[in-house]
Amino acid sequence: MHALGTDNPNINQGMWFYNLNVLVLGALAVVTVAVILALRRRRPWDAALFALAPALLLTATVNWDLLAIGLGALGLLAWARTRPALAGVLLGLAGAAKMWPLFVLGPILVLALRAGKMRAALTALGTAVLTVVAVNLPAAVPYRENWDRFFELNSTRPIDWGTLWYIGRYLDGKINLGSPTGQGPFEWLNVNIPTLNYLSYALFALACLGVAWLALLAPRRPRLAQLAFLVVAAFLIFSKVWSQQFVLWLLPLAVLARPRWGAFLAWQAAEICYFAAFYGELLGSATSRPVFPEGVFVLAATLRLATVVLLCVLVVRDVLHPERDPVRATYPDDPDGGPLDGAPDASWAARLRRSLVQRKNFPTTTSDYSR
Repeated sequence: MHALGTDNPNINQGMWFYNLNVLVLGALAVVTVAVILALRRRRPWDAALFALAPALLLTATVNWDLLAIGLGALGLLAWARTRPALAGVLLGLAGAAKMWPLFVLGPILVLALRAGKMRAALTALGTAVLTVVAVNLPAAVPYRENWDRFFELNSTRPIDWGTLWYIGRYLDGKINLGSPTGQGPFEWLNVNIPTLNYLSYALFALACLGVAWLALLAPRRPRLAQLAFLVVAAFLIFSKVWSQQFVLWLLPLAVLARPRWGAFLAWQAAEICYFAAFYGELLGSATSRPVFPEGVFVLAATLRLATVVLLCVLVVRDVLHPERDPVRATYPDDPDGGPLDGAPDASWAARLRRSLVQRKNFPTTTSDYSR
């Protein structure tokens, strides 16, 4: 673009740069819609949830997150088509753009463990790791200091706007907990960033363990999209950074995990409110003239958090009661499952389920749910 501007000094380089990015990101959004259609041939209107999502229109060009989303969607399609090596390569490429697509490998491994089909999952994991290394190595070796800078910035970054921790900091200022210094727990975490990092990672790890427990002990083996949504949502809920365009990470997973319009539209309404509140807060910060009280922004962040948590609760309910799952009503098992689709549980998993049912420690179900 700089070379084009040098040869043509009259063109607006910024406008050309933005327009070209819009074309590329728009193409990646179309690819994602096509993948959803390919995964849901019997439910084509599910793709409309993604294509018509207001958050997609508002945040698609904030950053290059759609690169990871398009590649990640293609990775899910490759897994669904029983091509684990290609799935690993595509998820690895997506993970080199943004880390979250690599989280999908966790649910793949846990579901494969329950089905007793680890070979395909390990193939996907291995090729994903090799791909991430192959993409990063040419930059990490000769430019190690610059490559490390990303991790340094993330490790030293304080509580960011709109997160669970930011809401807590706001409440610290409103609720006097009797601290001699007047410093609440969330404000203390904002100063003690290493502790904040450890706490954020620990909560995410606990959430992942909960998702793994759900995957192994649910009445019927959950669908891949359900677990992937729960893991990525947990990462955002407990992260100290939740940028406005991160909603794009959840969009395709939410559509594949729970294609119901009601809760989805409530979540999108909350995201619209947050988007407007975020830029109002940003404008006020830049001009030192508040657009509205900070409590309005915190309320919008709380609504966003609450609707994502609600979606998680509804997905967990569908896992525990698979007869409520709209995708199960159309497909016999998991259209995204690839080599796991229709496979019975491993014998150890079936025995564990039976023992829990006999002890009445877990929901009972019909024998068909043992798949």
